[in-house]
Amino acid sequence: IGKILAMLPQVSFARFDASAIRIPVWFMTVWTVGSVLVLVWQWFVNFRFEKKLYEEREKLPQDTAAYPVYIASSCAFKIHGEKAIYVGRKAANDLEVFQTVIKHETSHLDSGDLFFGKVRMLLTAVFFFSPIAWLAAVLSKRDCEMACDERTINRMGIAKE
Repeated sequence: IGKILAMLPQVSFARFDASAIRIPVWFMTVWTVGSVLVLVWQWFVNFRFEKKLYEEREKLPQDTAAYPVYIASSCAFKIHGEKAIYVGRKAANDLEVFQTVIKHETSHLDSGDLFFGKVRMLLTAVFFFSPIAWLAAVLSKRDCEMACDERTINRMGIAKE
């Protein structure tokens, strides 16, 4: 084996010298300030939405869902460490729509979409200057919704046409 290895061409790897990279201080300052501002803005928007949900929600006496169910805007959200499902008033009044929304939002909670939403927020804050990062976040959110729709359809046993 040694003779075979000796016959192979020798590959040399260039060494990377990190000290050769000089990033201007002004660039690092703009990038850091921009990232912090975007992250603070995202946190503020999320906090405001969380506060609105918390203040306006009404608990539904519901024992068939895996998570607490409240009447508010239809979404899955975590408030004060509690994952919960929020259903719009119109959806709460229609049993078929209500059950569909519960299954859809449960799918979000079960698949860890709240975590991936936070990851999207962090990545768009770090790469705020890149339109590709924002596009990727939008497409990721769309994929997330479509995957939950598909899981909901499968849970409900609806045949695909």
